[in-house]
Amino acid sequence: MTANGTNNKKSGLVTWRCSSRCKAVRCPFTVSQRGDHFVQKREHLHAAVPNQELRHRAYSKARALAKTGVFIPSRTISENILTEECGKEDVARSRVNLLKRAMNHARARLRPKEPDTLDFEVDADIINADVFPVKDIQCDSQRHFVFATEYQLYILRQAKRWFMDGTFKRSGQLFTINAFVEREGASKQLPLVFVLMSRRTQADNEFVFRAVMERVGNVEVEGIVADFEVSF
Repeated sequence: MTANGTNNKKSGLVTWRCSSRCKAVRCPFTVSQRGDHFVQKREHLHAAVPNQELRHRAYSKARALAKTGVFIPSRTISENILTEECGKEDVARSRVNLLKRAMNHARARLRPKEPDTLDFEVDADIINADVFPVKDIQCDSQRHFVFATEYQLYILRQAKRWFMDGTFKRSGQLFTINAFVEREGASKQLPLVFVLMSRRTQADNEFVFRAVMERVGNVEVEGIVADFEVSF
């Protein structure tokens, strides 16, 4: 059972209610507590949820690690917690995606408020600038930010073919430079450079690309594939 408690400070009585509820059915199960004395008032209307205690312990750990290990991927933390708490073969364990969602929700509260204008300072601690450095590019009244680790740039230098992709919105775009990475006989295309752009004119794209090339240095690229429309 999971429950929510209400405390009457004058009488010292605590009432625990079952937290299993929906629009159609609301479980009426209640327990009254006064000190170490418990009295059950109503019965549950539903069956017990398997491994409920393990699930709550997993969610509690996930939320705590989401705040202390903000730069560790949420999927990595989720899989480690579920394996530790429930075991690899436990079919009743919580789904990884639900645990990831709880972690991302907890992390969202730690992030600074989204800026309303381009006149803002980048918080280096939030983006872990020592490992994931940022290049702040200013073109006219616009700002563009380039993100890449040194290892990502190292892989990009050796890639024979680059793939450029852009996600467009009215206010700007997320622009990435991808390349195929091989490991243990498998090959997969991964983003290696991330660029947040406040505007996407041809002049902005040229300005950003020059800045990226300055960071990458000498390259072995033989061809580039661009998967976005021509800027205006």
